[in-house]
Amino acid sequence: MYRISGIYGGQECSTYIIQRANQGERLHKMGNIFSETSNVCNIHRYFWENDHVFYFSEKVYGIGYEEGKEKYYKLIIKKRE
Repeated sequence: MYRISGIYGGQECSTYIIQRANQGERLHKMGNIFSETSNVCNIHRYFWENDHVFYFSEKVYGIGYEEGKEKYYKLIIKKRE
């Protein structure tokens, strides 16, 4: 079983990491997983489908969408072989 932990460093974005829930072992920084973004900045909505599938949205702000728009993701955690 896994968990997502967020750390707010005092700037604009939070940093999220994936950990084993019962051991606290850090597995990955989420920003390193996605090729289309250098960092998942602000998780807006989220839920776990099961122990290995995590859905979430990120609120993104910019010119033309100052109120923000949501980008949606599905994260599947696989065991290493």
